[in-house]
Amino acid sequence: MVTTTDLAMLYKCKNGTKSINLAVKRNLNRFPNDFYFQLTEEEINNIYSRFQIETLNKKQGYNIKYLPYAFTEQGIAILASVIHTEVAEEVSIKK
Repeated sequence: MVTTTDLAMLYKCKNGTKSINLAVKRNLNRFPNDFYFQLTEEEINNIYSRFQIETLNKKQGYNIKYLPYAFTEQGIAILASVIHTEVAEEVSIKK
């Protein structure tokens, strides 16, 4: 399981997770429900214990505002073809 945060870093998206979320919204017909899903708060706390309320970081971009999405292997492959970064284009070509 790979989250939007992980993919934004991997694909070097200038706008971070916003780029990933917009790409998915613009191409919903390419992402069936079994290609991605939204994590619950409980799952986030289990994965990223640093995101609990008592440890919030005051710097911008360090706290979860929206629940992230997680992608399956098929979802990651489709995402590489719809994200417009150099890294994603290379990944898309090498499939």
